[in-house]
Amino acid sequence: MGKARDLFKKHQTSLNIEKSNQLIREGVFSKTRNPMYVGMCILVIGFSILSTNVIALSLPFIFLVLVNLIYIKKEEHLMFEEFGEEYIEYKKKVRRFI
Repeated sequence: MGKARDLFKKHQTSLNIEKSNQLIREGVFSKTRNPMYVGMCILVIGFSILSTNVIALSLPFIFLVLVNLIYIKKEEHLMFEEFGEEYIEYKKKVRRFI
């Protein structure tokens, strides 16, 4: 999350999509459109493994499904509204997740 946040600062734009004035396509955003969610998922995987609970191993999958259905779909819609064709071209080149 730190590298992504640093890119927002570098480009002097907001993490809030409605207040964002630039589409960042460099650094981690050149590999995945959602680096912060990828990082959070890695953390959830790590905690699931450390818990040594078989049920906890399902948490990363639940996390990904919920984030994908609730947050990413909404954010992608907002990104299209804000950046239009520029965002469509970015989507063609960069995967949602790694």
